[in-house]
Amino acid sequence: MIKINQGFKYFGFGYILLFITFFSALAFSYFSYEEIVQWYQNTYPHFYKNDEWTSAFFTIETYSFGQKYSWSLFILGLIFMLFMSNKQPNEKSKTTYFNIYKTNKYELFILIISILSWWFWQERAAYSTDEIFSAVHFSSYPILQTASHYPLPNNHIFFNIINNLLSFSTSNLVLSGRIISGIAISVLMIKIFRFSYIYIKNPIVRISIVIVLLTLFPVMGFSTQARGYGLQMLLGFIALFNIYQYQINRRHIHLIYFVISSVLGFWTLPSFLYFWIGISSPFIIKMLIDKKLDYAYIKAIFQIIWSVLVVYLPVVVFSGWRSILKNKYVVSEDVSYGKFLSNIWNSDYFKGLFNEWFVSGEYPFLGLIIFLIPIAIGVLYRKHPTSKILWYIISAALSFILIMIFMKKIPFYRNMVIHCLLFWFISLIYLSGLIEIYAKKFIIVWVCMLLSISAFFTYENLDRFPFLLYYYDVNNWNESLQETEMDFFDGKKVFIEDESFYWYFPVSQATTDIRLGGIINEDFDFLIIERDRQAKIDTNSWEVDSKMLESQVWKRKHKNH
Repeated sequence: MIKINQGFKYFGFGYILLFITFFSALAFSYFSYEEIVQWYQNTYPHFYKNDEWTSAFFTIETYSFGQKYSWSLFILGLIFMLFMSNKQPNEKSKTTYFNIYKTNKYELFILIISILSWWFWQERAAYSTDEIFSAVHFSSYPILQTASHYPLPNNHIFFNIINNLLSFSTSNLVLSGRIISGIAISVLMIKIFRFSYIYIKNPIVRISIVIVLLTLFPVMGFSTQARGYGLQMLLGFIALFNIYQYQINRRHIHLIYFVISSVLGFWTLPSFLYFWIGISSPFIIKMLIDKKLDYAYIKAIFQIIWSVLVVYLPVVVFSGWRSILKNKYVVSEDVSYGKFLSNIWNSDYFKGLFNEWFVSGEYPFLGLIIFLIPIAIGVLYRKHPTSKILWYIISAALSFILIMIFMKKIPFYRNMVIHCLLFWFISLIYLSGLIEIYAKKFIIVWVCMLLSISAFFTYENLDRFPFLLYYYDVNNWNESLQETEMDFFDGKKVFIEDESFYWYFPVSQATTDIRLGGIINEDFDFLIIERDRQAKIDTNSWEVDSKMLESQVWKRKHKNH
């Protein structure tokens, strides 16, 4: 048993963030723009897009806004903390206890099959460009720049910070990132096994459900990747489990976990918003229907919003709001809402999404039917208490569609991997719970069905992995790079221009004297640069040595004597 003082949930987490806002506000008020630019660039001058950082990201306008933003967050947080100190909940005990569960034989089995699944699949996929980009352009930086530099949404900040902390023990941050994702999914599957006990007592059924979840294509696929999707799934489901349990027993320890996991989920991926609104809305709607507000929950929502604004403070003050809200991957389409809806229909977006989730191929209506089955059964058994959990499926689906329409932006399929897991998880534990109650003699048949679904998904995944993760042939692309001769780099100094980052790991097998950056450094023996950026090269001093894919390898011209 571990005990947590009630003050922690209001002040431990909050005071740390409050100190961060005060320190940031003070620093931005005391130091000039030029001083901060010099300090930041001297910390690690070779970061991605360093050649345009002061013109496209940390401008004088960004600096000015950073001052206002920091002080505003500090004052808002101070008011909130003072308000909370006078409005603590009136509970019988000022201490909350919770158990650290011992792993039983079933959970040990789940851990083993989760690790084996991760190992089998990640061994079948070479490093993708997104993984390499994340490792060399974010996780390898000093933590300040990992937390604050946001040129592209590929910076899954909290994930990259964790991976950054592992850099002392390994130089291969893609592999360490994959391990983080594998651990996150393994822990998540154990937590799903535990949580499903609320509905299902039979451990074999619960294990079968976990096996199905492990073989879902996007879940399996992104559990092998050095990116933040696996961690997001873990944090998202911790938030779901705790808000669900809070509604049942009103224990404030669940609000603590809900707040912290939600904030870290947002910090991992801004697209966590789709999922978070989906799991937060049912409770809010229930309060409105009952006309009875839960003030502790309302406070938790405000605490999450304020905390998210704080953890993104480094990004806002050094990269600007536009890097998050106006980058090319999230900016709204410049069309009417009617045209946007027409574009969704014509793009076959949901056909592709359902194919990832349900292997529905060219028949999206099959995916829609599968999606509606548990909801239809829930209507038939609507008086049963377990049917209430289906609201999370409906809420998540509606919130995703409404946010997408409001933003006029179709998200990448990989941003919906957590929704895929949510649907299958809730559907399977709900249907399994009903079978255990009303058709117990068919349990064995149901377990066989679940294992058959898992076998079918695994068979299909052999063809789809890893291609459909990013929609390009990861393995073939890497084979071309691996077949390129690297021996001539042996012992040489190699400069790799920003956009040729995927050369980093092959070149590192021949030499460790490598530097990346946007500003060409000619104090090196070789330059690797994208073809469309060759205008940056002084052709009087350099000549093309070789070409591969979209890259060119330049070497120094020999001087005539």
